[in-house]
Amino acid sequence: MSYDINHVIVRTLEASISAEDLRELHAMIRSDPNGMWAPSGNFLEDLYSGLCAVPSATELRLVNFNWSGECSGRGYYDFLLEVVAPKIRGLVEVALLWPDHISGLQIRDGIWFDCDVALTLAPRPRSKP
Repeated sequence: MSYDINHVIVRTLEASISAEDLRELHAMIRSDPNGMWAPSGNFLEDLYSGLCAVPSATELRLVNFNWSGECSGRGYYDFLLEVVAPKIRGLVEVALLWPDHISGLQIRDGIWFDCDVALTLAPRPRSKP
């Protein structure tokens, strides 16, 4: 049984990455013979798909923070947190749904924090039939 992230819920995504850093990360993903650094569908690949003629100094706004599916658990600490997060500027706040728990991640200007996730239920008023 794999231990991968099932789903990512984005709370805040006000962040960017430089085109130069994105190119470097994409090359790392592509050079990994075992495909262990990043899940096949991830926000880096999504952003890279339209990068061809963009100057290296350009800051690219993150439009999603997809990091789930096969290999997402394996690459979470060693690649996403240790290699990718330091290159992200701005604020990312997400809840990660693992097979047996929910964890939180905050990236603030390249520094990442594990976060507790608090879920609350608030009863809604009943509508009258």
